Amino acid sequence: LSIENFMCPVCGAQDKARMYALYLSKKLEEYIPGQKVKLLHFAPEAGLENLLKYDARVDYRSADLLRDNVDDRVDLTDMRIYADCSFDAVICSHILEHIPSDKAAVRELYRVLKRGGWGIVMVPILTTLTHTFEDFTKTTEAERIKHFGQEDHVRIYAKNDFISLLETARFLVRQLGLNYFGK
Repeated sequence: LSIENFMCPVCGAQDKARMYALYLSKKLEEYIPGQKVKLLHFAPEAGLENLLKYDARVDYRSADLLRDNVDDRVDLTDMRIYADCSFDAVICSHILEHIPSDKAAVRELYRVLKRGGWGIVMVPILTTLTHTFEDFTKTTEAERIKHFGQEDHVRIYAKNDFISLLETARFLVRQLGLNYFGK
């Protein structure tokens, strides 16, 4: 992908949201007609939220810790408002790098998913790192920009560490790329 392809010239959606939409269109086709997928979407992107909210195959809930314009205001590290095994699917995109206790958040994601459930869990990854870098003494915006690339991030993930984080919480990780999505 290039910077020219980052934003859709028609709807304004970022490339990652368009990739998620492509994945979801394929994934939702796997379900029996009339069967609804109960999906929980954290920090929803507007275009993707609208796509899913009005899809007859999806029983959609949005969630965020800070925003008021969501169905549920919830802390990703403590989601006791949801029972165990409540959702068929979750979307958690570019959130874990903001949360000091990413392990607790990932455990909660796994807990609220039904067995056999699935999700999209994405973070920015720096492919040149061999180990995730986090330093909780970096608290100012300037320090965080310098060390993590954004003023509200608390870490930069290395690819293998991120996969391990998910697998430690018992997720089965599938990495999808060109062979799945095409050019």
